[in-house]
Amino acid sequence: AMKKSAFSRCFGFSALSVLLVFAASCVDEDYDLNKLDTEAVILKDITMPLGNLSPISVSYFLNVNNDESSFIKADANGDYSLSFEGEDLISRSYLVPTFRLSLEENRTQSRRITIELPESIAGRDISVIQQQWPDLYDKQISFKDINGVIASLTKVLEMKEDYVLPHYIADVKDIDMNSDLVYEFTPKLLNADGTATSPDGALYLSKGFTIDFPDWLTLKKNDDIDAYIIENKQDNKNVITFVKDYRIDLKQPAAFTLLVTRIDVPEGFLIDGGVDSEGRSYKKLHIDGYETRNMILIDGDTYVKPSDFTRVPYKAELDMVLSFRNIVAQSATLSLNVDESLPDMEINLPELPELLTGNGVVMDLYDPAMYMNFRNLSPLELNVYAHLYSYRNSQMLMDMHFGENGEDKPITVPRQFDGSIGVSRRGEGEMMANPGLGMLFRTIPDMVQIKDIRLIASRDYASIVAGQEVEFSFGYELDAPLAFGPDLAMDLEYELAGFQLSINDVNVKKAVLTLDAVSSIPLSLNVTAVVLDSEGMPVNDMEITIDNEIKAGSVQSPTESSVTLTLTSEAEYLNLDGLRLCFRATCPPECQGIVLNENQTLELKEIKIFLPEGASVDVSDYIYAI
Repeated sequence: AMKKSAFSRCFGFSALSVLLVFAASCVDEDYDLNKLDTEAVILKDITMPLGNLSPISVSYFLNVNNDESSFIKADANGDYSLSFEGEDLISRSYLVPTFRLSLEENRTQSRRITIELPESIAGRDISVIQQQWPDLYDKQISFKDINGVIASLTKVLEMKEDYVLPHYIADVKDIDMNSDLVYEFTPKLLNADGTATSPDGALYLSKGFTIDFPDWLTLKKNDDIDAYIIENKQDNKNVITFVKDYRIDLKQPAAFTLLVTRIDVPEGFLIDGGVDSEGRSYKKLHIDGYETRNMILIDGDTYVKPSDFTRVPYKAELDMVLSFRNIVAQSATLSLNVDESLPDMEINLPELPELLTGNGVVMDLYDPAMYMNFRNLSPLELNVYAHLYSYRNSQMLMDMHFGENGEDKPITVPRQFDGSIGVSRRGEGEMMANPGLGMLFRTIPDMVQIKDIRLIASRDYASIVAGQEVEFSFGYELDAPLAFGPDLAMDLEYELAGFQLSINDVNVKKAVLTLDAVSSIPLSLNVTAVVLDSEGMPVNDMEITIDNEIKAGSVQSPTESSVTLTLTSEAEYLNLDGLRLCFRATCPPECQGIVLNENQTLELKEIKIFLPEGASVDVSDYIYAI
C-alpha cells in the first residue's frame, strides 16, 4: 500500500483565467489571428512549498511486525538482527555398562598348606609322642622345620570368562568399587590314620607371613584384626603382611575381610571381541587366570605347638578359602568409541521481507553468527562435525563446513556442558571465526540444511558411573545482526502520496522537486524515484533525474543532504499524484559494523516544487470562442 503523507496541493487553470486578458477589448474583423503568437507562458520560475514529513523509522523499511514469527527482531537495545531458532533437538544417549567382574557371586576358591610331622622327633617315634602329654615336648613344629623351606603357594585368581563390552566402549583404564573379598583360614588336625584329633588346638601364621595379591587390585582392610597390615611391597600396592604371629583356633577359623576398591586394567585385559550383529566391532574384558600377574602368591611359615593339643596331631593342614562377593563396578575410568552419523537437520526460514530477497540485493552482513546449542551431560568431551548448505527457491547458494575457518574440523563440546557454541564471520569475542558465514547470508536463504553431522567422542579418559546414561543433544539458532560490510546493495522504498498536484489544460515541460533529507541511518542512500498516478500506479511517460545522495548518519550525529529530482514529461500534461522514492542502500567504511536500530530515522523536509520553464497554454481556442 502507498504510504500516505500530509500533502494536499491542487493547481487548476481554466479558459476564464486566460480570457481576462481580452475582456475589455474590441474585435477587429480585419485582423489576421493567424499572425498572433497564441502560446502563452504562465507560472514561470514559480516555487510552491509542499511541506515536511514526519521522521520515517528504520522499522518501516524493514517491515517489522514485532510478532514472534518475525525473522527480523529487535533486542532490548533496539538493535535489529535476523534471528531464528530451531525447535527440535537431535538427541543421543549411551548407557555405560555395569561391570560385573565376579561372574558368580560367592565364587569360592581354596588352597591348602600341609604340615606333616616326621617319623621321629628328638629320637622319639612320633606315635609315641602322640601318646604322651604335650608338656613333654613343647617345641614348635613348623612347615619350614620339616620341609626346609617356608610355605609357598600360588593361587589362581579365576575370573576367566570374558565380559563383552558394548561397541561404544573404546577402552577401560580402571574400575572403582567397594566389593567384599573374604579370606578364610581353617585348620585341620589329623592323626596318623587320617582321623581328626581332639577338638582342641591351633595353627599359627608366623610373623612375616604374606599374601601377595595381583598388583592391578587395590585392597583395603574391612575388619579390626591388628595382626596384619596392607602395604606396598616391591611396588605391589596390596600385600598383606602379618606383623606378629597369628593364632588360628581349631574351633574358630580366621576370616580376613577385605574391600576391593579399585582395579587398574592392565594392558592386554581388553581384547578384540569380534563384530556384533550390526557390524560394529566390540571388545572383551579378559583376565587370563594362568598368567603370573593374575595369581595370588602366599609365602611364610606356619607352625603348631604340641602344648595346644590334648593329643599332638600327626598332620596339620591349613585350608585357605577365598570368596569374592558382589564384585560390581561403581564407576570406571574409560573412553568411549562413539562415532556415528546423526540425522540431517533442515531449517526453513520464515517468510522474508522483499527488501532482503529482491533482485540484485546483496546483504553482505558484517558479522552474522550461527550457534549450535549443545547439551552434553557426560564427563566426556565430544567432537561434532557438520556441513551447512543454503538454498533460495530450491537452488543451492553455497555449502561450507561449520568448523573454524570453514575447515572440516570438529567443534569440541566440553564435558558437562549445557549451552551454545558460536561461529561468526569475524570470530570476535569468544566466537570461532568462519568467514564463509558472510557468503551464507550474502543472499538471504529461505532454507539452510545441516548435513553430514557426526558425533565423535574424544579418546580422553573420564570417570563414569556404572549404569549412567551419557546424554547428548544438538540444536541450532541463527543470529545475524543487521550491520553491513562494503558490498551491501539493498533497496528501501518509501511512497509519497496525496500530492493532488494537477496542472490541467496546460503544457508543462519540466518540474523540479527539491527536499532536505535528515538521516540518522548508518547507510548511504542513493535515491531514485517513480511518479505515481492517483491509483498508485507508475506513470511511464515521465523521466526523472536525481542529483545527490543521502549521506549516512547516526542518532548522535544525523546528516543533512539536499536532493533534487528533475521531472520531464513526455505527455501533454503533468499529473503528479505521488512519488515512490527508492533508496539503494550501501555501507560506507565508517559505518561498517554499525547495527540498524529502531531509533534511527530518515526525515524529509522543506519539500518544494519548482517550474523553471513555467507552463504554456494555447489561447487561440479561447479567442475564437469570443
